[in-house]
Amino acid sequence: MKPMLDIKDLVISYQKEHPVMKNVTFTLASGEVVGLVGGSGSGKSTLARAIHDWQDLSQEGFFYREKIF
Repeated sequence: MKPMLDIKDLVISYQKEHPVMKNVTFTLASGEVVGLVGGSGSGKSTLARAIHDWQDLSQEGFFYREKIF
């Protein structure tokens, strides 16, 4: 099955020198349901916003239906 969303080595930064997340990698298949679980301040909302907005991504590594963003 082809991945619907494929994220490889994603880095999220608010300031270029200070990444808040590094090396985030995962693949989601079409129809797959996942949950983001973690303590307060662990980055759940930051990751969800990055996926939703597709902006503020500091490295290539964001693939949607096999196209890089």
